[in-house]
Amino acid sequence: MITEKVDAQIQAALRSHLQLLAPPEIREALARVGMTQKEAAQRLGIAEATLSRWLNETQIQSRAMDNLLRVFFAFPRVRKALNGELQHIAGDVEE
Repeated sequence: MITEKVDAQIQAALRSHLQLLAPPEIREALARVGMTQKEAAQRLGIAEATLSRWLNETQIQSRAMDNLLRVFFAFPRVRKALNGELQHIAGDVEE
């Protein structure tokens, strides 16, 4: 029988092995950029419930979504682009 504690340990080990962001890292990044879960989910184009499941450790994000999260949190320009604030994305060079 797998208990909740064992399941959490398995998920943590899998995230670590796959080098995916852990829920505390996602929470810290949300706080660092000053966004709510709802705001981040809207900009990322995912359901708020999906982000909630990642944060509550009931679901592990895919590698592609993990990559998007990393880019989203690392670059303010990406957050602006995903909010529709940038008119010209292609060929736009940051000065």
